Amino acid sequence: MNKIQYTKQLVKKYHRFSKPEEVVFFEYLQENVCTATMASEALHIPQKHITRYKARLQRDNKLWIVAIAPCYLTGITAQWLTTNPSLITMAERQLMQKGGNL
Repeated sequence: MNKIQYTKQLVKKYHRFSKPEEVVFFEYLQENVCTATMASEALHIPQKHITRYKARLQRDNKLWIVAIAPCYLTGITAQWLTTNPSLITMAERQLMQKGGNL
């Protein structure tokens, strides 16, 4: 599957154009653990919007920082995020296997 097909699949799955961006971001993090940059790329939501939604969700205790490890896209140490508490332990295991720090 190429990048365009994958992007179309994500847009369709998360109903990018029929829901507010913040809802799309929240729902994406229900199933995925990623950095803000990775979410921005996957969902085609500007990073500055993601940052605002992240702060709002953290304030409301709906978003957790799972780990601090290098981002797969930028290589820069970043916060790995989720809105699904059941994904926290699974994500910790995956990052530990790849050499990330918790």
